Amino acid sequence: MKTHSLHGIRKKIDRIDRKLMKVVIKRYGVVEKIGRLKNKAGLPVVDKKREKDILERINKLNTNDEIKSSIKNIYKCIFNSSYKVERVE
Repeated sequence: MKTHSLHGIRKKIDRIDRKLMKVVIKRYGVVEKIGRLKNKAGLPVVDKKREKDILERINKLNTNDEIKSSIKNIYKCIFNSSYKVERVE
């Protein structure tokens, strides 16, 4: 692979990363709101049923079997960091 081809492909990754960061930041803004609502309602931060439902939905959306376990691990990281955000008041 030529270096300029590698550079061009990496530029595509950089653009995707910028979009991904915007979506992640937006998600965490919503997570903060959920945390406040849970806190007011006296609900626990962790909701294993919700986690399971999300993983099932994401699994159905994923059309690449080769990355299923990676996507699941990414979402578990998102859940764990979301719970930290929800706990902060």
